[in-house]
Amino acid sequence: VLAIMFTASLAHAKAAPESFANLAEKLLPTVVNISTTQLVEGGNAPQLPQLPPGSPFKDFFEEFFDRNGQGQGQGQGHAGFGQQQQGFGQQQQQSRGGKSLFNLRRDGIYPLTAKDFPSQESRFVWLVLFYNSQSTPEGVVQEYVKLGEKLKRSGVKTGAVDCSKYPEKCEEVVPGDGHALKAALITKGDKKILDETTLLNHRNTLNLKQIFEFVKEFTPSSVLNIRQSHQLETLLSSSKGNKGGCGTSGACLILWTANFEPSLLMKTLAVGYKNAVTVAEVRGGNTHLAKLLKVEEFPTLMMACEATGQWQSVDHLAYETFEGDIKDNKQINDFVQSFATDKTKCKSLRNKLRKKNKQNKKVAEDYMRDVLEAGEKGLKEFKTKKVGELKKLATNLGIDVEKVESLVEKKDLVNSIFEFWTEKMK
Repeated sequence: VLAIMFTASLAHAKAAPESFANLAEKLLPTVVNISTTQLVEGGNAPQLPQLPPGSPFKDFFEEFFDRNGQGQGQGQGHAGFGQQQQGFGQQQQQSRGGKSLFNLRRDGIYPLTAKDFPSQESRFVWLVLFYNSQSTPEGVVQEYVKLGEKLKRSGVKTGAVDCSKYPEKCEEVVPGDGHALKAALITKGDKKILDETTLLNHRNTLNLKQIFEFVKEFTPSSVLNIRQSHQLETLLSSSKGNKGGCGTSGACLILWTANFEPSLLMKTLAVGYKNAVTVAEVRGGNTHLAKLLKVEEFPTLMMACEATGQWQSVDHLAYETFEGDIKDNKQINDFVQSFATDKTKCKSLRNKLRKKNKQNKKVAEDYMRDVLEAGEKGLKEFKTKKVGELKKLATNLGIDVEKVESLVEKKDLVNSIFEFWTEKMK
């Protein structure tokens, strides 16, 4: 009887449909969560490769292995729908898992460790944020990235240390509460601390303007402030027994600016190229010194080489004007480095200048001879020259540039040139 009943029930059973597409489309809106769980046994999971300290691939591999199960509770399955509805802050902290919140490639912020922390030998100015990855708000991270972009344009490097990973380093540099947000401005091992009350504003986000001004104010300044011509002459003149003021490269970086305060970029360059290149500024739109070196606009950046002996004018000074983007830190750094690492650059510029001045002097002297030989006609043509042309003639002949610049009237320039030439021909 049982056999008959079983056979009958099989006969009445419906065959399985060829596709569940229609059924799935009908029931899909009622599905809350579909998940699978798999327990992988054994120790054959791929291991995090050993990378050198500071490697740009460190964060990439950490993120890759975290995503693929290493250290993320593999085998525990997924939480149910109700369990997934956590608070946003709690969800963020769990997803971080103690990882650095900063990535060099993505953010431009160096995720520093105890091993690669800036040493006294570092030639850079550093701003380092000390934070806790379990409690630092996402907004602070985003604001610090913005600050890093701005500081980068002035040559300041930005890093971050996770105090939940490196508590000893944090206690060494910024002692105190390991959960409190702090920062340190570090130059050659010297440090200036910013506490949380200085870092954060009333909205509990970073006070970007205040932090930038702090960095600008407390970055050490060895930038020379050139106000008068004799300072410029002392800086750029060298002779037997008298070494000029430029560095070991024999080159001085000079910024001509309308500002009265030192530039943060020039400060960081002075730190980075200390001893190799001397960094100076001519501030406040100093038109008197600008005329001496024929600077026509502010800002102008130039690399001037020490003169052999006393230089009289820009025509007797070997220099190269920076032609790139004055706001591009990388271009400026490359410009400075080319002189700091290659002493032959100044030598080459001096040789070119020497040949040029020799040729200019010959042309000026030949012209004066022609004027005198032509008599009245020559003198008449001479007096038709403009003031600028007469000044150039005077400097090419070798007349002191300050004397030339002090002469305002055309007749005074003409008399000065003829007096100089008459004396020379004796």
